[in-house]
Amino acid sequence: MKSDVFNPFDYLSTTLINAYYLIEGSCSNSNKKIHGIRVVSKNIRSILYFIKPFFKNKEFIQSQKEFYKQISKNLEQKREAQVLSKTFNFIIKKSGLQYDDFPNIKKHIDDEISLLNKETAHIDETQESILRAFGNLCAYKHVHVSKKDINKRLKETYKKTSRLLNVAIKTNKIEDIHHFRKYAKYYMYQLQALEGNIHCSQKIMKQLNKLTSTLGKIHDIDLFEQYTQKYQSEKEYTLLKKYIGDIQKKLIKKAFKQSKKIFK
Repeated sequence: MKSDVFNPFDYLSTTLINAYYLIEGSCSNSNKKIHGIRVVSKNIRSILYFIKPFFKNKEFIQSQKEFYKQISKNLEQKREAQVLSKTFNFIIKKSGLQYDDFPNIKKHIDDEISLLNKETAHIDETQESILRAFGNLCAYKHVHVSKKDINKRLKETYKKTSRLLNVAIKTNKIEDIHHFRKYAKYYMYQLQALEGNIHCSQKIMKQLNKLTSTLGKIHDIDLFEQYTQKYQSEKEYTLLKKYIGDIQKKLIKKAFKQSKKIFK
């Protein structure tokens, strides 16, 4: 039976406990765990955005969003190393080329990944931040979101995401696509967090997962392209840039097609 009231205190406390034990486990620096912690941060930020209208102290909510954003940023260098490696593999696979076609750039990227991996992932700092976050949980105890307000806020998030999609389609600018991606993920995370309060079809959730996955690839390729711009002096850069552009165009077209199935 679905509940008529959403209690963010319960959701946030459970999510933080899961995040803490995710770090506590073995192999804390593994790619999977770093990704997991960053996802937790985005989940929480999506809910803070959701409950903002029901919170009198708007500055506190904003400071909390920045706090969780910083937790994600603490792991950014490790995440960038993962993106460089994963995206280069993806581009090679999609282009049908070989690593031997980019020997100099591959060496540069391997060196970059090695350097990033030597940097601390700030796991200890992240764990301390999560412990500090528990101290702020009491601030959410008085917030209870009714069924009516749940539906209202979800519609608002949906409409904003739809508007951002239309802007992205109109401009075709990568920054507008990234902005749309942010709120598409907000909408997906909110639906997941509110599964005990609302009925949402598995079809929609699968479509959102596919869409955010495609948007994530677009984001990663954009980051990869920014990194490789420093290698413009290499002869093979022109070939790499061409394939990056071709793959990015196909992914953007795919994302827009997937988006229209969800956002009207």
